[in-house]
Amino acid sequence: MTSPTPLGPAEQNELLSQLATIALDNAPEGWLRIFAEYRAVGNYVESGAGIKWPDGRVTQLALPDAFWNLFWKLRAGMAGQETGTWISSLFRIQQPGTYEVKFNREVEPRWAANPPAAEFARELEMFPRTPENIPDM
Repeated sequence: MTSPTPLGPAEQNELLSQLATIALDNAPEGWLRIFAEYRAVGNYVESGAGIKWPDGRVTQLALPDAFWNLFWKLRAGMAGQETGTWISSLFRIQQPGTYEVKFNREVEPRWAANPPAAEFARELEMFPRTPENIPDM
């Protein structure tokens, strides 16, 4: 995947709106909260989505590749010249459809599996950071 040009706030908001639309279009009726996690370093990506139901149950939610590709575009478009980009994000939609997103640039996320060591070096090639902006991982 190649890195697109930087995205301004309006373009970032448009991608977030598209993420919400896709998630809502793919969610069954009766949900309380939809959540999606996206973690990436270099070309290594882990992602998953789920639904919290009013009775407290949590189930998986299958979302199309288009949803996850928007996360990649958002991640690449939010890269700063000296700060790199975020490593993980949590996207949540609460009934009736309001969403929030949190981005993590500094703390290594909980990986489901250990990313290959080469992906950490690739991350710095793809999204360079100055030495003071490289977190301990």
